[in-house]
Amino acid sequence: MDVQDVLKECIDENAFVRDWNREAGERLNLYLAGKYDFQAVTLMEEDFLLLSSMCDSSLQILIREKERIETASGMPVAFYFEHISPFRKKNLLKNHVAFIDADQEIYLPFLALRIRNREQNREQHAEYAAPFAPGTQLVFLYLLYQPEKEFSMSEIAAELDVSVMTAQRSLQVLYGKGLVTFRTTGKTGREKRYKRIERTSYYQKGKCSLTNPVAGELFVKQLPQGVSFLKSDLTALGEQTMLGEPVHKTVAVPDFDKKQLEKFLITDRDEIQDSEHVRVQIMKYNILALSNTEYIDPITLILSLSNRDERIDQAVDELMEDKTWYQE
Repeated sequence: MDVQDVLKECIDENAFVRDWNREAGERLNLYLAGKYDFQAVTLMEEDFLLLSSMCDSSLQILIREKERIETASGMPVAFYFEHISPFRKKNLLKNHVAFIDADQEIYLPFLALRIRNREQNREQHAEYAAPFAPGTQLVFLYLLYQPEKEFSMSEIAAELDVSVMTAQRSLQVLYGKGLVTFRTTGKTGREKRYKRIERTSYYQKGKCSLTNPVAGELFVKQLPQGVSFLKSDLTALGEQTMLGEPVHKTVAVPDFDKKQLEKFLITDRDEIQDSEHVRVQIMKYNILALSNTEYIDPITLILSLSNRDERIDQAVDELMEDKTWYQE
């Protein structure tokens, strides 16, 4: 059974082995290129060189030449032995020298390390790109629109009308993603003052975690008094750009105001189609805390657009043209 068959049977059915002697002649000096038979191995989506020595060498020489070949090739090196004594095997293991022998004993420490690092990188990327919870997205956008200054956890909670627990959890997430920094202050040295990183980097790094903030929509005959709302969707976009206003008005309200609209609902589909009405987007977070105008904040607006075409994309570009940090 050749090496490829062994690796396919024992580790990876997609293992592939090819001759690497020509490349060895190009990259190595004549002594090293002529001392070993070289095979390039692809195993578990990782590449390494497998060397069969043409002569006996001490362990110290094998290690020294292994390092030189790894430097020249850019790949880890393992040795193949037809016969290996228990003493040599023990020393190879002690010095973490990778090998495969004719008895199908396989020791490839670099492979385990690479696979572990690859999985860790995948997990870190998945965690980094994980979508924001509504409360975290609210805090992210609040800090995006603020100048580069420090905020305490309680200040953010008060500004956004959320619990201190929500503010704390959100800031921990943003800190874990490298989007905010903090310093400790106060008499006890326990108060944390948070500050976002530079605005462009902040948005570009965080935008992959932004999600559609619309929890649902409904239609009403009119907006009752006492309900705070902001213009949204194509109404907001059309009034702020050259797009023009749509036929029906669309507004957005925080989810905590949804109950106040129940008496004014239009539920009949034909009535929705044929009558004048107001379309209401129910938002997952407190949009009122992000705007000091009659419109929802620009990022929430873009994320919640119910339709996208070339005209709308041009209007979005127009809306954001003075915001140098923005890039889709």
